[in-house]
Amino acid sequence: MLTKTARIAPYRAFSHRGKLGDMHRPQTLSQIAPARERRRPFRRGTLHAALLLAAGIWMANAPAFAKNPNCTLAQKKSADKWLWLNARDKDLSLKQNLPWGAPTATAPTTNEHLLIHWDYVIGYDDDLRVPLWTGERVVGSKLGNTTRSDCFRPDPRLDPSVSASLDDYDEPIYDQGHITPSADVTISKISVWNSFVLSNMTPQYAVFNRGIWRKLEDLARRWAIANGTAYILTGSIFDRDNNGLRDPDSVAPQMKPRKGLPRVAIPSAFYKIVTIEQPDHSLKTIAFILPNTPTAVPSKQTLGYLGSSIVTIEAVERFTGLDLFPAGPAITQSNALWPIPMAAPRNSSKRKHKPT
Repeated sequence: MLTKTARIAPYRAFSHRGKLGDMHRPQTLSQIAPARERRRPFRRGTLHAALLLAAGIWMANAPAFAKNPNCTLAQKKSADKWLWLNARDKDLSLKQNLPWGAPTATAPTTNEHLLIHWDYVIGYDDDLRVPLWTGERVVGSKLGNTTRSDCFRPDPRLDPSVSASLDDYDEPIYDQGHITPSADVTISKISVWNSFVLSNMTPQYAVFNRGIWRKLEDLARRWAIANGTAYILTGSIFDRDNNGLRDPDSVAPQMKPRKGLPRVAIPSAFYKIVTIEQPDHSLKTIAFILPNTPTAVPSKQTLGYLGSSIVTIEAVERFTGLDLFPAGPAITQSNALWPIPMAAPRNSSKRKHKPT
């Protein structure tokens, strides 16, 4: 529990469901980073310092990307059959992957709906043709059981008019960037193959997807290993006008494929929220927003860059127009998951909360 108000001063004016205090409300992506002057050095011997040190070593020596084997047509058809869940299995998946409720739009929508897998859940936007978010439970002991095998394909559950296609990604700038990464769902080949449906993809600059974003994905898995289980929300942000609010779908820029018309929207940034449930069922979280840019982050700057990208859940909710934990208990965004002393308790009521 925090005892010094100063540690959460940059965020003390916000409340979850009410309006944010204007003096402290983050307005743009450039204003969401926490104050840095109060950083505290790592404590040697702690789990978190060791975890981050190991991550830094791995990142500095990460191998270059190699060509992954492709699944066959027969394997694609086999995997597709597992995308069609009955009502009971959909309910089980929602309870397993989103125990505190699926993220809910704060304004009425007609073009967004759920695509439910065994291993993760997608909040999909038919107009943008990308996932707005995915939610998953990552069990540390089940990671690494299956190697990657590329199985990119349209989602058969979607009508072609609202689904991205392989032709849409036939252009020189962007990767087919996973929102739920295949390395998170390595419990079986089917699970890996079904992370490659295009409903789980967004346009990501290649240097972003293969660089800082991949490193954040790896850190999220390390939190799952260190804590046994982690619940991870990952999603897209559309804020090209940089006003701190979600843009209308109609103004989102789209990829320009070599053939055909632009159809798939390009997010301006991405977020990832890692949640660890405590023995008393309270939640500790850490949230990041990373801009989708073609600028490489040197390995030696990885932890500093990610540390400066830590934000509050409220900031993510404002950028996305979502209530991310609609049925969640008390949530504390805490330096328990990162050495940077930035924290703020999240209150589910409409009243402004006080720091503790």
